Order: sequence, then C-alpha cells, then structure tokens
Amino acid sequence: MQKTSLISNLKKLPGVFWGLVILFIALSVFTNSFFDLDNLLNVLNQAAILLVVAVGVTMTILEGGIDLSTGGTMCLSGMAAAMVLRDVGSFPLALLAALAVGLVVGFINSFFIVRMRIEAFIVTFAMMSVTSGLVMGITEGNVIVGFPDIVKAFRSFSLAGISSYVIIAAVVFAIMAFFLYRTTWGTYMYAVGGSRQVAHYAGINTTRIESSAYLLSSLFAGLGGFLLLTRMGSGMSTSGIGYEWDAIAAVVIGGTPFEGGRGGIGGTLIGVGIIVILKNGLNHLGMTSSWQTFVIGVVVILSIMVDVFLYNRKKRQEA
Repeated sequence: MQKTSLISNLKKLPGVFWGLVILFIALSVFTNSFFDLDNLLNVLNQAAILLVVAVGVTMTILEGGIDLSTGGTMCLSGMAAAMVLRDVGSFPLALLAALAVGLVVGFINSFFIVRMRIEAFIVTFAMMSVTSGLVMGITEGNVIVGFPDIVKAFRSFSLAGISSYVIIAAVVFAIMAFFLYRTTWGTYMYAVGGSRQVAHYAGINTTRIESSAYLLSSLFAGLGGFLLLTRMGSGMSTSGIGYEWDAIAAVVIGGTPFEGGRGGIGGTLIGVGIIVILKNGLNHLGMTSSWQTFVIGVVVILSIMVDVFLYNRKKRQEA
C-alpha cells in the first residue's frame, strides 16, 4: 500500500522535475568538478539571485503579460545602491535605494501597460533600453568600487552552511507562494491570466491585479540587482544584462505559458534550477557562451512543445 502511494506521488511530479534530476546526474557523471562542494554552493548562490528575479517575472506572465525590463532594472538598481554604498556607506540605505528604483520602474511599466493599454512587450522592451542606457550614461562604463566592509560580511555570511542569498531567496519564494496559492489575490491573478474580460465581468479589479504583477516584478528585480551587486563586490554598468532572458526561460521551462492563467512559481523554481545547472555544467564542459545560449534556446522550445502537447492532450481527455 505504501509502495503504491509512493509511486502515485512520484507520478504527480511534473516532467520538468525529472529533467532537472537527469541533468544533475548527467553533469555529475560527465564532468569532474560539477559535483564539488564549492561548485554546488556557487550554483546555489547563482540560482538564488535568478529565483528572486524569476518569481517576479512569473507574476507578469501568469497574468498574461511579460516583463523584458528586469535586466535593465537590475543594472539601474544595482548602480543606485553602489553609489549609496560608495558615497554614504550605509547598507540599509543602499538596499532601500535599489528597491525604490525597482518600484519606480514598476510604476512606469504598469502605468503604460495597464492604464494606457500599450502592449507589455513594447513598454518593457523600451524600458530595458532606457534603464540600461541610463546606467551607461551616468557611469560612462566605469566600475564603482570602495564599499564598506559590511558588503563583504554580507557576501560571506552563512547560517548552517546556507548563504544569505539562499536565505533571502527562500524567504521571497515562501512569501510569494503563500500569496499566490493561499490568498484571494492569487486566485484573482490566475483568473486575470485565464481571461481578463471574464475576470472583469466577475467583479475582479483587473487593473489592480495587473499593476501588482509589474510592481512585484520590478521590485524583485531591484532586490536582485542589489544582491548581484553585493556578490560581485563592485558596481558594473553591465551587471544584470541577460537576466531578463534567463528569468523568462526559467518561467516558461517551469510550465507557465505565455498566454498565462496556469503554472506558477513552483515550476519556476525547477526552471531556475535547470537554467543555472545547465549553464554551470556547460561551462565545465568547455562550451562557449554562444553555444550555451543556443542550448538554452533549444531547451525552451522543447519545453513549450511538451507543455502544449500535454495541455492539448488533457483538454481532449476532459472533452
């Protein structure tokens, strides 16, 4: 009886989870250094920062939109925090500066997307250029250094071997999991993603739900920019670039489709694991960044194809 119950529970796990398990085992076997403790801790820290950003991006895709500006928001937030750390030396103020920049970007995105009804792709793509260009214009490509010792202490802090980055990511994930899966707000988020018009007729404040998605996405991008800054130990004008694509890939691989209405951050967690482990493993195999991008693109396409196939099969069975 217990054996049957265990098998039944294993069958309920999404296929992408088993993909993560297979990938982990394969890289452990075919590379000499992937399974080293130091490398696994490095993978966890990388995954933690990406997860913080991807959780926010999940909200925008879940409600039927998208956010391409997270990478640029990370750059701008990180640079604002770096300037505060260099000139003021206050760790809390630097964190607040990063979060404030994220919120401002989120307000701008939500205004044009939700209030002005301009396509999210266009608005966030433009914001990606605005934020990245603003950082380059302010810094002129220079690296900001000269941070107080607390940054190094934060970077090296660990609790029972778990770094501050993993702890923060776990807290963010737990809070958002509660709100998404246990509150009315989460139910409304799925409803808006399923059909904005139907949700509106059902009495849901769709404007508020959509706005909250973009605010959360930019807020977490701001937090991600701050975490990336402290991990790197310097403010670089290009830090954060590319995170938007990794975050979107993680969300899609995790089973949240672009049309929204289904999926969630549980799948995103697995998607983040696949992206980070795949990149790290390909590095150990000596693959260049260009080929890594190609491989990740193939994985995303295959994930979409499998998701569409399984979703259509489920619909046929229900019919």
